[in-house]
Amino acid sequence: MEQPRPRMPVVWITNEGGHDYKDAERFGRLMPITTGSINPFNPDRLMVMVSHRLHVAGKEDFLAISGSPLLNALALAMWLRRFGTCNVLLWSHRDKEYKHLTIQADSLDRLSQSEGASAP
Repeated sequence: MEQPRPRMPVVWITNEGGHDYKDAERFGRLMPITTGSINPFNPDRLMVMVSHRLHVAGKEDFLAISGSPLLNALALAMWLRRFGTCNVLLWSHRDKEYKHLTIQADSLDRLSQSEGASAP
């Protein structure tokens, strides 16, 4: 009986613009979450767009940071709520390549709780 092939990771680009994303292909198949111009002043609409695209994302996939800071924040927040961890790809201008960072939701929870305890 033939074993199912493992799923190739997907690199979800938060906003595909005019940049060269070729280096990100080292991590998986490229898929945009949004393309072109987006309206950062309509966060509810952005959340719907991000949610719609990421419903097929897997925990092993990557989130490539690109475009609007608000869009990136919403995508990362949704990813962390769903999976608890996120493989982030961040472009290094110095090294001219994407760097892989792992963000853990439990680390954010722990830090936010300890910070809140010291507030007056």
